[in-house]
Amino acid sequence: MASYADWNKELINYFTEGVEKGSRVYLSVDDDVLERIGKKFNSVPHGNSWRNDFCYAVRRRLGVTNINGGNQIDLTFIKDSVSRIPQCVAFLGITILAAYDMASDTNASVDERNYYRRFREALNLTTSEFNAPRGMILAPRIEAILWNRWDNWLKSQNLLPTVRQGTRATKYIGYAISQSILRRADKERIYRLVQEQGLINDWEIDSLMNYLNRNIESLTPHLRALLTGIEDDRRLVIRKAVQDALEEERNVQTTSFSPIPISRTSQNGLIGKRLTPDNSNRVLNYDISAQVYRTEGDCFFSQYPDFYLYPKQRTGVDLFGANVLINAINPLPTLQKSDLDGWYSPIIERPITPLELSQGVKHQITRDQSSDNSTNWLTLDRKNFWVLTPHPEYPESGIYASFGKVTLGQRFILLCQKQKALIKTVECLQNEQILRFYQCVEAFENNSDWVEFQQCEILSEDWEGVDLGWQGEELKNALQPTKDVAISFAGGFRVPHLRAWIVDDVPTLTVFSSFVDQVEVVITNLSESEKLSIKRTVSTNTPHSNLFKKNGITKVGDYNVQVNCGKLSGCRNVKLIEWKDLDIREPVRKEIFQIGDWSVDGSQVYPQDHKGDIYE
Repeated sequence: MASYADWNKELINYFTEGVEKGSRVYLSVDDDVLERIGKKFNSVPHGNSWRNDFCYAVRRRLGVTNINGGNQIDLTFIKDSVSRIPQCVAFLGITILAAYDMASDTNASVDERNYYRRFREALNLTTSEFNAPRGMILAPRIEAILWNRWDNWLKSQNLLPTVRQGTRATKYIGYAISQSILRRADKERIYRLVQEQGLINDWEIDSLMNYLNRNIESLTPHLRALLTGIEDDRRLVIRKAVQDALEEERNVQTTSFSPIPISRTSQNGLIGKRLTPDNSNRVLNYDISAQVYRTEGDCFFSQYPDFYLYPKQRTGVDLFGANVLINAINPLPTLQKSDLDGWYSPIIERPITPLELSQGVKHQITRDQSSDNSTNWLTLDRKNFWVLTPHPEYPESGIYASFGKVTLGQRFILLCQKQKALIKTVECLQNEQILRFYQCVEAFENNSDWVEFQQCEILSEDWEGVDLGWQGEELKNALQPTKDVAISFAGGFRVPHLRAWIVDDVPTLTVFSSFVDQVEVVITNLSESEKLSIKRTVSTNTPHSNLFKKNGITKVGDYNVQVNCGKLSGCRNVKLIEWKDLDIREPVRKEIFQIGDWSVDGSQVYPQDHKGDIYE
């Protein structure tokens, strides 16, 4: 069995390794997560399941014994504040697992009695009581201290915490509940809905999300609340969780289902089936998605851009070095490390064709050394449009990709199929002075089915009165920016691979918002022991420089930039370094171009079959 320290370390790695800097992190521990992590351990799980192994390891660490009556835990060894990594994450994970398990109580209220019964079951404590065990009821309450430790560590890694305290009925358990995105009953319901429609092997995430919203009354109360919430940043997390959940459940073998029907009939008259919690027959899914990566075409040979597969890393799945089977490509391309967290390098061995963009594509992934015999795929979904934003670390490079949500004030490209409804929707947004674009041009030569709306810009985040009909709803959801303020850093001497700026040439800050004219900016130097903050009031939609100066001096360090204005807020981290911190780096991936019988590698030119001479 694995130790508490093993689980603590691997949980942190699972939720933070390969995650893009500035991303919000949810510590959403469930059975699938524990199963994925457990397969990394070279041992037999306690109780023949990795969930049991995890719970047993935490129970031992907390000193639960029959002598103390199974009603007392000892948190002394996980309350550290000086360790390099927080030692409390595995304990926090089991509190979230209890929230995940509450989903099986379909008719129970979300309160502390219900929650602590699940928490006690996970730790094998006395379940005749319905409150927190001794060792947690301290002054001040331990939950806030431990979650604060996790929050501070995430901020030190340039990641954004998402923990929130509960309301009156869930004051102390709210921390764990805020981290549990999709619970067991939510996953079961999503899977049943798709299964009932016969779409289990033919689905696409945008269509699925629209389908769930149209059938929202047949979902669990928790899932309904998530889908109707007003927090835009959380919607993106829910979307990803829904996609991951369906991919996992699609791989469940037939023997994983219990024939026992649930006690009530769904609204469409079909009886659903409850998934069994047993993971012994589960084939874990290691499929990953491909996004679209765009570069300007070769100015000597083509006026059209090139599009490539851009593999997205998946939480807890390491496929570095795996081969991607693409017909007529030899040697096979491999999934390589990228400078940008959260992504593999784009597959530049062959551009995406217009037909592949229209129909989607799947390429098999093969791993030389793998104990898992499952077939894994790299999938480019079939979509009607792609929103391509500038490279976040190299915005001046001319590279665009489907990196994520558009922010106010950001220029982007809308790659769109030639469908009358879509074109009409884009033109409607422009007429409403919500969207502006420079021109619409062909995306491929030979008059393909795709066009590009270039130099697009969202002019307002106030879309409340915009009615685009059901056909335009999908595009609206993709383009509508969040209602928080948008923070942009531009200019200065940027050091992309360190995600930093030289202290002698810092970036200019612009806060974008169409709701307010002024905001308060709080800049905190996280490298200082006292962490004193500078507060300034700045105008929105206007560039501001010299914000990092204190007493006329700009210091080296890690800065947290917080923008506040009533309910609107935003947060970014900035690193300032000295010239001596720069170093010469080998490129992650060398690009060699062939012109006739010659190869061009940077400043080096040599014959393709050269054995000696190189010209510079």
